[in-house]
Amino acid sequence: MLFAALLRNKLRMSSDYANFWAKAHPAADAAAVFHPLVAHCLDVAAVALLLPGRTTPGLDARMLGFLIALHDIGKISRPFQAKVPDHWPTAALGVFPIVPPPPGPAHDAFGLYLLGSTGIAEALRPVLPGPAPRGWTYGHAGQLWRALAGHHGRPPQEIDQPFATTLCDGCRTAALGFVEAMCDVFRPPPFPRPHREHDVARLAWRLAGLTTLADWVGSRQAWFPYVPVEAVADPAGYFWNHAIPRAAAALAAAGLVRADPAPFGGVKKLFPGLTTPSPVQDWAQSVVPPDGPVLAVIEDLTGSGKTEAAMTLAHRLMAAGRAQGVYVALPTMATANAMYRRMEAAYLGLFVSEARPSLALAHGRAALNPRFHAAFAPDTARSADTKADPADDPSEAHCAAWLAEDRRRAMLAQVGVGTLDQACSPQARG
Repeated sequence: MLFAALLRNKLRMSSDYANFWAKAHPAADAAAVFHPLVAHCLDVAAVALLLPGRTTPGLDARMLGFLIALHDIGKISRPFQAKVPDHWPTAALGVFPIVPPPPGPAHDAFGLYLLGSTGIAEALRPVLPGPAPRGWTYGHAGQLWRALAGHHGRPPQEIDQPFATTLCDGCRTAALGFVEAMCDVFRPPPFPRPHREHDVARLAWRLAGLTTLADWVGSRQAWFPYVPVEAVADPAGYFWNHAIPRAAAALAAAGLVRADPAPFGGVKKLFPGLTTPSPVQDWAQSVVPPDGPVLAVIEDLTGSGKTEAAMTLAHRLMAAGRAQGVYVALPTMATANAMYRRMEAAYLGLFVSEARPSLALAHGRAALNPRFHAAFAPDTARSADTKADPADDPSEAHCAAWLAEDRRRAMLAQVGVGTLDQACSPQARG
């Protein structure tokens, strides 16, 4: 009898999280009225694992997927679920109260609190062992939780013990069941704490950026349509059979697939119109770059080919595996527009022929540039009318429409041209 009761409690705890919603603005043709929390978190984890060039030193891919999947755990809270009373998870939280829950902190604050709370911290101990001799203390693990919960681009609010009206026992039970389910999907191996303190901080910063980007992609309903709760009855099956294929297609549509650099074949191969390299161009293709970060200052007469020399150096660094792309920063929008046009015909030479890299224009009025607008990928809704203005002719460049929608995203393109302030802003790619 006791065993049967414990088994029933275990099964109930492991399924209470299933009816919590994460997204509730369905498209007209959506198959469900909301997107379950489990589905959204697995969508985002799939994106993170498939992103090219992700750098999380020492972190196993299974552990990375598990951590990213926890990013929206704070939506398991009464204030968030009460935002749409029709989707209130009655099985976990009881009937919707006569007096709705108070607004309370944002879900990122609840997420930070839940990840550090006693029950969940204990459930996480097998994968984040501690505390001695080199274990994860609350302070160390808290850096990771802040990075995950703060996926909207700002540190989450720190809250004390929340009231039962905002985070009840049903929420805590469901949150614990959710963590256990994600652990069952990814089976992460134990991850010892890095030896050096700054390695923990570095990992947290990288997790913050990766989670933010993965959430941007994974939250787009066109790429991750809403599914009914039944679709995530088997979370592992949903992850491998639905989330992973959707994530691969989404990254291709977003312009975030890998674009391999072409081998460096000299300045004349990069710029076929050049017959004889200028002295500064010849220097750029022959100088031996030092190890480590490189700062090259090129000063010469107007018309001497400084831009081509700079691109030659950039290409050499990319071909050597020391860079993944280029951003050309100009002082004004007008000079950026002019440089964008120059780059249209040349930037493809930086990459292998089968690659389809994006060239983005990043400044406040980039959307008004007709040549940049013409470069948007076919999935962008734009008129097929041909204007008399030659600037409206089809562009030789390509930019994924998703990257072009937002200046922050434009910095993720393989090649970018824009104003200096965009390169120096906190949103710029590091």
